Formats: sequence, C-alpha cells, structure tokens
Amino acid sequence: MSFDRKSLKKHLLKYIDELMDDNKIRAIVAEHKSAIDDGHEYVNTKGYDQYDPKNKKRIEVKYTDYIKPGKELRVNSLYGKMGKCDQVKFIDAVNGRTFLVPADVLFKFGVFSGKEFLWSSSYNTRDKVRVSNTQLLLQYEVAHA
Repeated sequence: MSFDRKSLKKHLLKYIDELMDDNKIRAIVAEHKSAIDDGHEYVNTKGYDQYDPKNKKRIEVKYTDYIKPGKELRVNSLYGKMGKCDQVKFIDAVNGRTFLVPADVLFKFGVFSGKEFLWSSSYNTRDKVRVSNTQLLLQYEVAHA
C-alpha cells in the first residue's frame, strides 16, 4: 500500500465521483477553480485561499451548496479569518451567485451565529430570514460574464 503523490493521483482519478460527494472536496475544488477563473494565485494558506497579485488582495473563499432546514445558506469557520484576509468571496452553488465582501465590512456588520455566517437561500424574495446578512451580501454581488 502506497500513499505517495503518484498513488494518490491514481486513486483520485479512479474514485473522483465518489470523492466529489464529499462537501470538503467540493469546497477545495471550488476554491481552486475560483482562483484560476479570477486569474489569481491559489495559495490555500492560513487565513486565505487565493491571492490577487495585481491588487495585492488576500481573498478567503467560502463555498456552500446546501440549504439548511431553516431555509438558510451557511458558511463555517469564517470568524477566525479576521485580520488574515482582505476580502471574503462567497460562492453560492445553490443559486449560482457570488459575492466579494471587504473583510473589514463583513466583520463589522455581519451577524455570526457561533462560527457560522448565515443568510437567506431565497435572498429574502420569499422570506425574512437573516435579513441583515442577506442585504450585506447583496451589496457586494459579483456580476458573471
């Protein structure tokens, strides 16, 4: 049994569909794709996932593809990024939406539930769930080409 890079790559290719069922794997792939699509460097270091060398910005990427029972979308482990990134990019794979929020704005005005940041999965078109967080994100939505 071997766990060298070559063996792991072979395993990854053989079991890619099964591995993609794991949210952690999808999130890492989304972080990498985000950096490549944006023309940035994928760094996946403590505090941020991509680096924009042109604007000298450290960007933490958060991905979600699951609606919680309360009709909320969520990202986790965000509060520990305070002071370690310049922007936070939210990728909502459920609705195909992306937001790029300045970190200082997010940590000043965002409402956290423990380690979670939650917002409305309908963006308050059908509910009044997490209105302040939802409105905060909507101010920083990124237009897709």
